[in-house]
Amino acid sequence: MSEKRILKLTITRKWADAIINGGKLEEYREISPFYHPRMWLKTNAASIKREYDEIHFFVGKPFMSYDHPHFKVKWNGFYIGNGKPEWGAKPGTSYYCIDVSEILEVKFWM
Repeated sequence: MSEKRILKLTITRKWADAIINGGKLEEYREISPFYHPRMWLKTNAASIKREYDEIHFFVGKPFMSYDHPHFKVKWNGFYIGNGKPEWGAKPGTSYYCIDVSEILEVKFWM
């Protein structure tokens, strides 16, 4: 069996709670040089969307530890769009809109 492909991201408690409680179905990341290589795989001819098995979200930054609050969601892809202001998107800004609708596991949540 091959190793899982995991995208690791930090998140604020506010948005993590909203995702876990089912009130937020997308997470937004601004289109930037930092996120571009995490979302796109560059080939000789073109860029193609990266595929992952799961996204692991860690509360706070820059700290990523499985001994602290974190949760896992199934990777269901992303699209580029403006997002929803009620889910934290700023009007007129383009984002990677990541589907976070399928929670797999929540650990150390209080």
